Amino acid sequence: MRRTPPPTATLSLAVATMPLRVRLGLLYGGLTAAVVLLIAAITLFTHASGHTAATVHALAISSAVGVVVALGAGWLVAGRALRPVAALTETARAIAASRDLSRRVPVTGDRDELGQLAGTVNEMLASLERAYAAEQRFVSDASHELRAPLTAIQANLELLQRQADMPAAERREAVGEALTETRRLSALVAELLTLARADAGVPLPRRPVDLDRVVLDALRDARHLIHGQRLELGDIVPTQVQGDPDRVKQLVLILLDNALKYTAVGGKVVADLRRDDGAAVVVVRDTGIGIAPEHLPHVFERFYRADPARARDPGGSGLGLPIARWIARQHGGDVELISEPGAGTTATLRLPLAA
Repeated sequence: MRRTPPPTATLSLAVATMPLRVRLGLLYGGLTAAVVLLIAAITLFTHASGHTAATVHALAISSAVGVVVALGAGWLVAGRALRPVAALTETARAIAASRDLSRRVPVTGDRDELGQLAGTVNEMLASLERAYAAEQRFVSDASHELRAPLTAIQANLELLQRQADMPAAERREAVGEALTETRRLSALVAELLTLARADAGVPLPRRPVDLDRVVLDALRDARHLIHGQRLELGDIVPTQVQGDPDRVKQLVLILLDNALKYTAVGGKVVADLRRDDGAAVVVVRDTGIGIAPEHLPHVFERFYRADPARARDPGGSGLGLPIARWIARQHGGDVELISEPGAGTTATLRLPLAA
């Protein structure tokens, strides 16, 4: 048997489905009308014996007119109060339809809640615009970086296919170049996967790590990257941190690789490990080309290259330092660079000591 909802529930549902302006108008107008009726009732009660029927009738008509005027005033006040909300809604719909995140909600000079809401929405839109622009740059740069090795691989394979009787030396050269570009492509894909993991917020595993041993292992591996430079171990003290040993080693290798890559033949790269104020500090110093001051704040941006000398390094992608900073911050630390053009660069890694 179907039950009929009580009148109070029906009334509540009807009010809830009304537009906000109607509800606010009824609220403002109803309160004003209640005051008018209360004043009229007090007047009649106080002077009831001295009024004729005509006077009472006139007071009743005046009260009714007052109620109507109050409701109308409430409607106008509610409409004026909700005008910024309507503008905000229209702007939000236009942004959703056009995908133009550069648009902003009009902000009035009022510092009330609606003005604060409009300002907050504009801050959110600015943040979304920056994030979207960064994503578009990342996709464009990644596509460019992937296209270069793929083009080289394709060209060499087509050359081998067209010239079946190619001399053995030229064949080896073509295969070697394709293999080099394949390795570069593999490294780039691995870096992109690492950044995807970073953007997804995947936490790294934590366990005690002997940082001095990790630094020594990284130096041993980095010797394969030497092309006429000197790679030296400076001061090193036994130090333990909490983290992922593979990622920490990757971080140190990135710093060493970056230093060697921009240090000329005969130059020097030195790595130190010390303790300082509750932190383990790895310092990698080089005598390389350095970085100009205007470029230094941007070196941790993805795919950023400071100058033409760094524009196309062998095997580089512009992702090493961003990955290094992500790993450091995942371990509660950070990486900083200090550099002077022509005098070299110093990279400093700080990680909290294990408790």
